[in-house]
Amino acid sequence: MAASTRRREAAQKRDTELHASATALLDDVEASTRLAALLGHAPTLMRFSIRNQLLLQTQADEAGIALSDVATYKQWRQVGRQVRKGETGMWIIRPSSRKSEAKDGDASTGRDEQAEDAGRNEETGKPVGFRGMVVFDISQTDDVFDDADQVTVDPETGERSVRVGPVVLSEADANDAKVAREARPTGPAALLGGLRDAAEAAGYDVSTGDVAEIDVDARLLTLPGELTPDTIAPVIDAARRLAASQSKTRKAARTPSAAEDTEEITVL
Repeated sequence: MAASTRRREAAQKRDTELHASATALLDDVEASTRLAALLGHAPTLMRFSIRNQLLLQTQADEAGIALSDVATYKQWRQVGRQVRKGETGMWIIRPSSRKSEAKDGDASTGRDEQAEDAGRNEETGKPVGFRGMVVFDISQTDDVFDDADQVTVDPETGERSVRVGPVVLSEADANDAKVAREARPTGPAALLGGLRDAAEAAGYDVSTGDVAEIDVDARLLTLPGELTPDTIAPVIDAARRLAASQSKTRKAARTPSAAEDTEEITVL
């Protein structure tokens, strides 16, 4: 067996196990309660789907990491930060399809990822598969411009630059990238908007009320107008129950009959 085939099969096995672990966490009520407390201190994590929030929380707890903000190795370099040597990343799952793969630099797209947590691509309406991807918390990185020995200063403009991997990054470019990164919907707007999109894609009627409530059988979802310490826990619980119900529905739909011999395709 060719090495490339073995690597591909190993990656597929890893992704299947990772997705199964993420789906199993949806049934963990205690985990969702802890997650609500975490998001109050790390609102940037709200841009991820409920599965990835739970995956990140679980891995961070095991590694003793106080989560704040996560990004891929490449994304941190683009904003002038370097993952420290020896740091171990955390796995998340990202929507993917054979026709359109997300790039490493597009690890988390806020509402888009949460909408695709419903299991279908917003543009094509086709089922979405998932691939594993490694991210690091900001606490696992250093600001490259803090190391004076690595910084080059332009004698005419005074602009500082630093080599990050194969790229020479100017401080101005890094700051522009940080501004663009911070401008993305990463807090309550991302969580509420993504959940609304996912519910509507799954055929739910969504309304606004005082607190989050979900009726899976009637396909009704009520969301608060804004997130507060009192409303975030019910929102997380609603997101967990929505994702869990959709996973069970798709699993049942994918189960072949006794007369069928089909290859199972892993989707959200």
